[in-house]
Amino acid sequence: MDQNELTYIKIPYPHAKDLHLKITVPICTLDIFPGIGNVWVTGKYLDPKVVMPLNITHSENVAQIIAVGAFAYRTPKKYLPELKLSFGRLHPFSLSISAGDISDHINLGGIPLTSLEIQYGAGNQVLDFSYENPQVMSRMKVEAGGGLVEIDHLANASTGEIYLKGDTTNYRVDFGGEIKQNTNLHFGTAVSSGEITIPVNTPVKITSGSPPTSSSKDDFLYSEKAYWNKLARDQKEPLLHIFDAGLYDPLRLNYF
Repeated sequence: MDQNELTYIKIPYPHAKDLHLKITVPICTLDIFPGIGNVWVTGKYLDPKVVMPLNITHSENVAQIIAVGAFAYRTPKKYLPELKLSFGRLHPFSLSISAGDISDHINLGGIPLTSLEIQYGAGNQVLDFSYENPQVMSRMKVEAGGGLVEIDHLANASTGEIYLKGDTTNYRVDFGGEIKQNTNLHFGTAVSSGEITIPVNTPVKITSGSPPTSSSKDDFLYSEKAYWNKLARDQKEPLLHIFDAGLYDPLRLNYF
């Protein structure tokens, strides 16, 4: 590979509070992983056919990485750009990502996020929190246009408000890690299916029009317009409260 085809990315931490990073890559392979050092964002951008020019901007507390091309949708997949990024861990920040249909892998393990919003296209996606977020997140929102979205080690995200949306989207969620706070998990209307893997000792309350299915025998009882397992009925905490606004398939629970 010709090194001239690569664009190297380096965004230092600004001298500001309430940092916000925005990434917009509608047709691009996106790979994000934890970084080290004292730089906010580092990475590489490969666009051999120059179909999506890269634009990086800074404005006080906001940094933006944008790759948009008018004719990118006509480009064969093998010629589409690739964006690889790593994030520093020195200062907390909020993160917004707008991605496309191409399958991406995003690992935010150990990244100090204050909020997270991701919008996907219809491709299969993987989102991982391999290490605990040292910062409490106010909320996390993921919306996709279809396909399968896998979220691993979700307990490590350190957030009590989670929104999963997207018509005809299938979510497979693994609460690996330790749930340390009461958590509300919301499935939006028209989501195709939701499969959740949780620790066996988790108190669970499910607000849904139909009972969940499970990989093992559950003791859920219906009361006060919700399904409660025994730990939830005994008012144990932290509580996982799942809101099912209308999944096409019954919510499925697995245990580890």
